[in-house]
Amino acid sequence: MWNSDWLGHGPNRIVHDHAHLIQHKGRVLDLGCGNGRDSLYLRKAGFSVLAVDSNPDAARHTRHLLGSGATVAQIDARYLCLPDNAFDAVVLIGLIHNLEPTQADALCTRARNWLNPGGVLFMTAPLKGQGYACEYGPGELPKCFPGWTVELHEEKSGMTHEVILLVVRKPGNLVEDTGVRYNMVVDDDTLFVLTGDISEAEANTCRAIRDEAAGVTTPRVICDLSATCGARDSVVEMLVGIAADAHHRGGDLIAVGVPPEMVARMGAMQVDRYVMTADSISEAKAVRTPLHAPARD
Repeated sequence: MWNSDWLGHGPNRIVHDHAHLIQHKGRVLDLGCGNGRDSLYLRKAGFSVLAVDSNPDAARHTRHLLGSGATVAQIDARYLCLPDNAFDAVVLIGLIHNLEPTQADALCTRARNWLNPGGVLFMTAPLKGQGYACEYGPGELPKCFPGWTVELHEEKSGMTHEVILLVVRKPGNLVEDTGVRYNMVVDDDTLFVLTGDISEAEANTCRAIRDEAAGVTTPRVICDLSATCGARDSVVEMLVGIAADAHHRGGDLIAVGVPPEMVARMGAMQVDRYVMTADSISEAKAVRTPLHAPARD
């Protein structure tokens, strides 16, 4: 039974003490967010947070805690579909002890890939000899990140077990913050594409988003454009491309928060028939009838 109190109410110490290592108030992925205490702390500190937990009560609690505008997904972290080099920090606390060794290895590999160069991983894991399926011997966990800078490595008694505390930085230079943000979350049978502001100059970003979306097999795609301003042809073309890909697998695309000038532009380009629009993600999720738009030649 999940309990919102069992992890306490303040942020984990390693997050509190080392959040300053995260570059330029960037994007953070909180895997196994639990009661949301780390997500809340980081969001209040000015970071953009994607919080993920497989437990519906935990996800619901975190969504309520973070308030409007927060991105919280109820999904098993093992099945996340996210682009590489998308986050400036990944929080992986209190999750490894629930996994088998092969599952933990796979998740750590994906977390490495999701981090930007110079990004920071916050992680805890149980020490060997406590009966968990996945455990690490003394000094063993940092060796899983060869070439990474170890900012913190402690092995000590935790609340419920002997625990390893690890903060490591990915090799490479800090990535310049361009302001172009996107990530993708699969929830049930829907792919959520969450974007920041995209300008005409970022046509390559639009193509990358479409390519990422085409690799996902969910029938429904919901694309949140509420942070995008202006009538951008590259964005319109991206929407039509994603809609066509979704249609080929029997699904549809619903765009949320489309700027009025973009709606007009879609009508002028006669492509509005490919894409349904909605005012909010909850409204989009409530749509039950597929669009079944004709695929683009």
